[in-house]
Amino acid sequence: MVDNSVTDEYAMYDIEPRRVPRTDGTLVGPRNGYTLSVELLQRDPIAATIIDDVATSQSQVDTLFTQSGAWRHWDLDGYTQYRGSGGLDFDNDFESQSLYLQARVQFPVAGAVRLNICGITAELFSDGTLRLLRGSTVLDSTTVGAIEVGAPAGSGRAVVTLRVRDSTARVYYSDAESWVPLVLEATLDPVAGTGACGNDTDEEMWIDHLYLGDGWWYQSREAVDIDLDGQTQLLGRIARTGITWDTANRFQPDTDVDEEDTRTNDTVISLDWDFEHWRPAPLTDDTGVRLCVVPTNHDVWIGRITAVDMDAGEIVYWSVRKPSLIGRLALSMTGDHQRCAVDTWTGGRAHLGGTPGRRIATRNQTRPRMIELKTNATL
Repeated sequence: MVDNSVTDEYAMYDIEPRRVPRTDGTLVGPRNGYTLSVELLQRDPIAATIIDDVATSQSQVDTLFTQSGAWRHWDLDGYTQYRGSGGLDFDNDFESQSLYLQARVQFPVAGAVRLNICGITAELFSDGTLRLLRGSTVLDSTTVGAIEVGAPAGSGRAVVTLRVRDSTARVYYSDAESWVPLVLEATLDPVAGTGACGNDTDEEMWIDHLYLGDGWWYQSREAVDIDLDGQTQLLGRIARTGITWDTANRFQPDTDVDEEDTRTNDTVISLDWDFEHWRPAPLTDDTGVRLCVVPTNHDVWIGRITAVDMDAGEIVYWSVRKPSLIGRLALSMTGDHQRCAVDTWTGGRAHLGGTPGRRIATRNQTRPRMIELKTNATL
């Protein structure tokens, strides 16, 4: 498995929660402290990576795979595919290892594509028939709706996935990789095939993404650590039971269940921007502090970071000034209860650091419902 654990990636800001003037001119701040809210874009965990290939190059086709047909690399303005027919197997004998194989495919002509792991096959036809087989024996089947044939490159794609463990096989299907639900499963005698893993097709097939992962271990894509001058809080971690973690932030279920079955309270990952809160956050009025966001997983994104009154935060004023688009919030008074939201930066300064290329990002869009921390660069 590839080690996708975090090394030295981070995003860092200098911030200062400031009091604001009350109607009589007195400077006031939150009565009981602050809540720090972080906007996160979380994704469902994915099988721990062995190979993640976005149809990289002809050299990749020739060195990473063994072919029993003819496959070629195709590129149009940076969008790439593997195109061909016949077998395209990873050049490795996986013996009886539990594996996860996902392919995003496109049908230029009517036909079928087969994903194979150790003699277990997920077979998807362009008419929408989806079958799970062991050898020539059909273990389970369903229909998923006809798939567009002959669409322009990059359109009408289908995502089919096969997971094979010691004595189970599962097939997942969707039209996008963001969410690929379970559609077929079967219990097997212990798998002891040839160790071959890959895909094959009788007709021309286009593939723009092949992902090979471990059949048991998952990589979560959900959480970040927030550090405020040495005080830390983990935000975004999905509560789970019946799992075991390793030292690279991967986990596996203790029994043969899907990852979703380990989540407590049937937690659903929204696949949209959501908020996680540190309450109370160790912030002090008119005191600068260095805020550092450290991803604990790969492929987790951060958006806006907001500090508000822990008791009742309310946005009552929004301004955009200067090219840096700094927003600020002002005081709201309700009787003798002070509700205050404050600036969460000093002059809009931000610092970025870490190894380039890891996917932790800040977004530069303005919506008048919260503060946005601005940066002059993107990790």
